[in-house]
Amino acid sequence: TDVDSRGVPQAASAVAPPGQAARSEPGRHLPHLLPNVAWTSQGAVDLVELAERQLEARLKGELLEVFSVDKFPKMTDYVVPSGVRIADSARVRLGAYIGEGTTVMHEGFVNFNGGTEGPGMIEGRVSAGVFVGKGSDLGGGCSTH
Repeated sequence: TDVDSRGVPQAASAVAPPGQAARSEPGRHLPHLLPNVAWTSQGAVDLVELAERQLEARLKGELLEVFSVDKFPKMTDYVVPSGVRIADSARVRLGAYIGEGTTVMHEGFVNFNGGTEGPGMIEGRVSAGVFVGKGSDLGGGCSTH
């Protein structure tokens, strides 16, 4: 499998329509370009609006549950790769690539722009920009970078 090792901004600019190429300043990475948002039971909520939205929900007898405050949501809110096992979906961020046959255990973590070819076992951390090859087993406490 060919893997594109370029960072997300560079890869995005390579496929952007002519005249609309994404701009990437040296030393700037995607996480620095995106704002933190609250990922909630009602979707993404701007942090400036969060307190008001929570109050509105309470007044209706509802709960606006905040799952995380981050730049990226968990992957499984938007896509579930086929042929994989993910024990705790909060441990795999949107933008990760999880290859068929991969198991991500409870303490495993795969960051955006990181991934696995599969099959394999992830009990440690796969950092952004790291791609773990076929047949790999990252044990608990293991970290790649």
